[in-house]
Amino acid sequence: MYLIVGLGNPGKKYEQTRHNIGFMAVDAILNSYGSNDKSKKKFNSVIHELQLENKKVILAKPETYMNNSGDAIIQIVNYFKIKTENILILHDELDLPFGSIRLKVGGGIAGHNGLKSILSHLDNTFLRLRLGIDHPGDKRLVSNYVLGNFNNSEMDSLNTLFDYIATNILSIISEREKFQINFRSTNNYKYIPSHRDVKKNSPLTKILSLFK
Repeated sequence: MYLIVGLGNPGKKYEQTRHNIGFMAVDAILNSYGSNDKSKKKFNSVIHELQLENKKVILAKPETYMNNSGDAIIQIVNYFKIKTENILILHDELDLPFGSIRLKVGGGIAGHNGLKSILSHLDNTFLRLRLGIDHPGDKRLVSNYVLGNFNNSEMDSLNTLFDYIATNILSIISEREKFQINFRSTNNYKYIPSHRDVKKNSPLTKILSLFK
């Protein structure tokens, strides 16, 4: 069993904010697989249960607000008895360019309060899919920046990134192989690489050659 958690803040006013890109990614996965199950409000989260290639997958969006994400996640983990290495967290990342994604295991939190909350409940072996949102350039601007909305052009650009995640989500979480892609270097978003293509071209410096 796998647990996929998108981080964000509940409520309509936060729907298109940069901090909610994790929620957006979970929604994209659900839309891709045409989930017919009704969402359930349990464990201080909105959750869906899916079967992907005979694997049970729980998708969750905590409703505890970003800074207390771990309080909701630990409830899900304990109830379903999910191993930490079978957890994938989708979250915004200031230190990656907008349009980039990077998979990693463990590491620091770079001031991300959602990750800080999670690490107060779980060990540092869960997967993180870091979703780049750029940095405003000044630490004093970060709070307003992450709570600001993506513009319409950025929202359109995110579709290819979300399509890639949704199409390859089971491979990403089950194979646990680190990778990084900058979708802004693709041919105007016309090509979505498969996860298998990305892996063939490790190390990471070779990935960009796929998009030229």
